[in-house]
Amino acid sequence: MTSDDDSFDISEWPEDAWDIPCGLTGRDGELRTIAHCAKAAISGQPALVHLEGEPGMGRSALARAAVDHLPGFLVVWIACHESERDVGFGGTDQAISGLRRVAATRGVAIPRLDSPEPRPAATGRSLLTLLDGIQRVHPAAIVLDDAHWCDEQSLQSFGFLVRRLRVGRVLLIVTSAVRGRSALAVAGPAPSAGSRVRPHLEAAALDALTVRLGALPDEQVLALARNDGRPVDARLAERLTRFSGGNPRVANLLIDGAELDHDASGAVLPPSLVAALEIQLAGLPAHARTMLDALAVLGSPARITQVAQLAGFTDHVAALEVLLGRGLLTWAPRDLPSVLEIPDPLLADGVYQLLRPSRRRELHAAAAELVADARRWRHRRAATIGVSPTLAAELESQASTAVLDGRIEQAVEYLRWAADLSSAKEDHQRAVLTGAVLDVWWERGSLDEAERTVRGTDPGPVRDAALGVVLARRPDGPAEADALLRGCLPALVEGGVVPGWLALLTASALARVQLLLGRADEAVRHARFVLDHADQADRTVLVRTARTLVFAVLHRDGPGTALAVLEHTDAELRGAGGLGAGRVFDFDRATLLLLNGKLTEAAVRAEAALEVTTHPAGDTVHHGATLVLAEAQFRLGGWARASEAVETALRMDRDGSLPTGAGAAALVQAARLAAVCGRWKRAAHHIGRIEQVPGVRREHRLMYLTIARAAVAGARGDHALVIALFAETAHLFTGESAGRLPWVVEQSWRPLLAEALVEAAAPESAQAELVRLGRLAEQAGYLRTTQLWLAGRLAERAGDPQRARWFFEQAITRPADHDSDALGRAQAELAYGLLRHRRGEGRAASVWLRRARQRLVRLDAAPFVERCDQALAAITEAPLLRFAELTERERQVAALVNENLTNNQIAATLFVSEKTVEYHLGKVFAKLGISSRRQLRGMGPAVIGPDGGPPRPPPP
Repeated sequence: MTSDDDSFDISEWPEDAWDIPCGLTGRDGELRTIAHCAKAAISGQPALVHLEGEPGMGRSALARAAVDHLPGFLVVWIACHESERDVGFGGTDQAISGLRRVAATRGVAIPRLDSPEPRPAATGRSLLTLLDGIQRVHPAAIVLDDAHWCDEQSLQSFGFLVRRLRVGRVLLIVTSAVRGRSALAVAGPAPSAGSRVRPHLEAAALDALTVRLGALPDEQVLALARNDGRPVDARLAERLTRFSGGNPRVANLLIDGAELDHDASGAVLPPSLVAALEIQLAGLPAHARTMLDALAVLGSPARITQVAQLAGFTDHVAALEVLLGRGLLTWAPRDLPSVLEIPDPLLADGVYQLLRPSRRRELHAAAAELVADARRWRHRRAATIGVSPTLAAELESQASTAVLDGRIEQAVEYLRWAADLSSAKEDHQRAVLTGAVLDVWWERGSLDEAERTVRGTDPGPVRDAALGVVLARRPDGPAEADALLRGCLPALVEGGVVPGWLALLTASALARVQLLLGRADEAVRHARFVLDHADQADRTVLVRTARTLVFAVLHRDGPGTALAVLEHTDAELRGAGGLGAGRVFDFDRATLLLLNGKLTEAAVRAEAALEVTTHPAGDTVHHGATLVLAEAQFRLGGWARASEAVETALRMDRDGSLPTGAGAAALVQAARLAAVCGRWKRAAHHIGRIEQVPGVRREHRLMYLTIARAAVAGARGDHALVIALFAETAHLFTGESAGRLPWVVEQSWRPLLAEALVEAAAPESAQAELVRLGRLAEQAGYLRTTQLWLAGRLAERAGDPQRARWFFEQAITRPADHDSDALGRAQAELAYGLLRHRRGEGRAASVWLRRARQRLVRLDAAPFVERCDQALAAITEAPLLRFAELTERERQVAALVNENLTNNQIAATLFVSEKTVEYHLGKVFAKLGISSRRQLRGMGPAVIGPDGGPPRPPPP
């Protein structure tokens, strides 16, 4: 087969012609694969794509979507059907007639064929001849759909075709089914594709690719439901995926007709699926059906002995053989204990749904006596009709036990059942409210839905506690939450109507709210109350309360005391068995180590916190750890790692895995990193995003914006703007309204303000700010370098160069240990070099400026490198310009001074008087702007040549 006709030219197509629009949820990658094979076929290299998948996975829909949008192809579709499987050459007849039809439609001349002999080889040769004629004019695509139903002779004919098809503009798409785990995906089992279709394709001469269509993941099932217009969240999508196995056809059936609410233990199947299942089960022997019913009620998987006992069998072998033979059960007899399982959860729910209500209750009541733990309570609940105050009370008690054990899902389920079984309104509402508290505290459900539920109940202490916990999570809710929680806490503690853990959870929520409101003393008092009763609280409450206590102490007493409190609290809780193993406080340690100036150890602890996959305090811990890591690495000079950490934090915020507003702090760090590297547009972009982050308290947003804008202005050297920014928001950085936020960010903003005041010639304000910075440096030692060089600049601007020099030298001679501030050190060397330059000490100035420049280049701090370059240029260019004003005799005198000659020696060398030398030397000092021989010698040969002329250029 050849392709020598130029009537169809791929080069004329636009590149986007290959972008197949995907109307199939979750199949974008597969469509791109088919488009890639089609592009190869267009170029003359025939391709075969074999689409395999369970029934209902969308093989035919995928093939249809592909060929409907492939440009320029003549398409022949061969539809195979179970009823035509025994019709010899039925598939090839469709192919030959289809090829003739499309050729006639497009006016393509094809060779006349004699009727092929009834042999696969002859039929395959006819297909090859037809395709050769068509592909010379247009690329051709043949789709063999549902090939598992194709007759054997046609499969052999297509096998002949793919073995001979080596060149040509031909794309073959074959779809076939494999047996799936969903018994309800189609009405009847599909044969295995491996035994019939694959052998005919394996010897293909053309490029062959097998694409296995797998189950859709949760997010794609969620997209299916949303495309259908059904409101559904991620939890419901998970249930939908579990019942459908990710099978799109079954998922669509469930979306259209099944009842899948959060409270159901299974799916209420649509009538079409129930009818299909009833047909499949109708022929089962009675003992097999009884065994299947027992397993559906008991819950799959289950021990074979328990299933037999519930079914009332003494000999279950016969029933087991029937069910295994029908594919309705799976069994691994070598496993111990030996268990039975219904392979498809949808099938299990269908069997359960077909049971008569009375039989269902009877089996549940019997099953409750066979099992223990949570399963026992589930069976007891299912066997109960109407209300049962006794069972409701037992379930509430079990919910408390589950909370203390950390089994929150079970606790919420028990409380939901207790609410349904309660006869008294007070008991019903208490169970509803307690369940809502658990949902909100563990961030399991919708906050809006929880608030609606709580507000729909009668007033009372439990309602106030639940509403307070809800409002504590809202950006504008802490004040109202504080009033509600303070009001209800005494009644919860003393009344004994609610379990002790609920009172402690309420106290923990109150402590956190008081911390947010800046009332550290009250936060400490309520947090200690919770921790003093650690045996009555669950692990998550203890961890969150301990963190609240530590940050309240931080806000009140500073980071040193907070770190000590953390270590003491951690040891105390571990000793009481409240925490168990793990590193739950690594993030908190990292934060406090950072605030205490221990940068390297903070970075190590932050990395360790990121390795903890789950944390009782939620995803905010991982987000916070990335920010601590970014801050520590920024100070240490690891700006590349800092950027990675910030990007990770921003990605977490984009993924929606954080509470609202958590991304604003990451954007501040991103803006600062961009600014110190001179990436001004990127910095402005991050600042713009801070204004758009939802859920941030107004005062916190203003603080974040101020810090980010000040960081950019400081990097640009616009000190007046820095001062103006902090002046507008000064009340936020000094008052209690900011809560704990100032402690977290003070180390980043106070140096900015201090530098701006120093450079803006505001000596009194600058001195006061340096005192504050000094106090901060007592805790965070790495800030000492910055405080010292800023003090030097303030002294220099006050006209005291000697004092300035002392401060600078203190800054640059501090040990460069593992906790040094890389940028602060470079700025100190830059400032010192500029002082030496202004004092006329060009050689020394050059040394320190070049040292600063090396540090800044390593950091990629472009704006600061530019300042260094400007200073270095001034050292070499300005003296040269002034030296040009000297007379020839003055140059000679300057050159001899540079050689360390005395005035007497210079006079003897030039044959002039010593008075004349003194006169010329005075002129040199005046013109060069210096006052001593030392300063003149400091200019060195870089300015004054050895013969009194200009310096010689360096060798090439």
